[in-house]
Amino acid sequence: MYNVEWIYNTKALRHFCSNKELIQDFKDVTDGECVYMGNSTIVRVMSKEKILLKFTPAKLLFLSNVLYMSSLCRLLVSSILVHKVGLKIVVGDEKVVITHN
Repeated sequence: MYNVEWIYNTKALRHFCSNKELIQDFKDVTDGECVYMGNSTIVRVMSKEKILLKFTPAKLLFLSNVLYMSSLCRLLVSSILVHKVGLKIVVGDEKVVITHN
């Protein structure tokens, strides 16, 4: 299991990753896409990939079209995109539970 700090975001329209080890097949992006960050900086997207999140050996979640930027400090999961693929999210005491609807 990877040591990853997570941010569950209810307003983000994309998933973001800063841990290259989570990316299945890393390929550099050359389309010049950038993201305007909340601290008024602009960061170049280095890759758009699928990542595999391992919660336990039996509980895995694939996130598609994740934007990789090495300058981020955490993995950001978009609740909008998680709901869009039919998963339910319950936020509890210091944890987020993702299940099938």
